[in-house]
Amino acid sequence: EEDKKSLSSMVIIDYGQRLSSWKQYALAYRELSASNNSAEGAKGVFETLRWAELVEGATKIIFPEISSSGSVDALTLALKDRLTRAASGVVIQNIRENDV
Repeated sequence: EEDKKSLSSMVIIDYGQRLSSWKQYALAYRELSASNNSAEGAKGVFETLRWAELVEGATKIIFPEISSSGSVDALTLALKDRLTRAASGVVIQNIRENDV
């Protein structure tokens, strides 16, 4: 229940529907690529980050870990890098970990 309350002020940028079960609780939600398509995700990442910054009332923007294990292409790595840089390298394990 506390997780749901925390999400009500967060924007979710999803990739591969990893956080789709939280969509109904979030302030706003946008999917970069439901099918884990790195070209689709990379194409929309900058516009999505700009959109997320403009969501009124948002206290945090969260996104799932973009896997760099297994067989990944250069675009997947670039997408992970862009989102990690946007987050200033901050990684949390649960949504309440960085609540203020």
